[in-house]
Amino acid sequence: MAKCLIKKGELKEGANHLYLATQREPNNKWYYRDLGLALADLGDRDQAIETLDKANQLYKKENGKDFAKILAKIEGLKEKPKGERIIFENPDTSVATISHGVVTKYNFERGFGFIKDDNDGTNVFFHISKVKNRTGYTEPTPGLHVKFGKELGEKGPQASKVWMFSKREIS
Repeated sequence: MAKCLIKKGELKEGANHLYLATQREPNNKWYYRDLGLALADLGDRDQAIETLDKANQLYKKENGKDFAKILAKIEGLKEKPKGERIIFENPDTSVATISHGVVTKYNFERGFGFIKDDNDGTNVFFHISKVKNRTGYTEPTPGLHVKFGKELGEKGPQASKVWMFSKREIS
């Protein structure tokens, strides 16, 4: 998701997703590399250097040698003027917003799917384990109206709880 945001020109938002990814997976060199490159594009030279150095350290620990492209980028950044530090905020992921939407896709074999949020049109991931009022063998199906708790997950918006409605309940 972060790379898509960055490609669309939403550097700060993409960098924020990468920052959250580094918090969740502190040993993932690729998240640090991508975050460092995004910070460099945003003009935060010092934090970009720190982040790219962290990516190189993780790479070196895993491969026994430096990541030459990262080191070259760090050297290039040292010649640039110092920019303003980018501040990232950790969202309170324990608070979910309640939304309504429609199931658009559901994979019965793997037990996950997507809900299109009625409010903003985003596709929200959900897992069958988050469905609360499931009885017997009732499974979500495309077109089913649901209410759900929406929070920021590892790869974007996800449902923390999902409540399915029969057609009678929403009419």
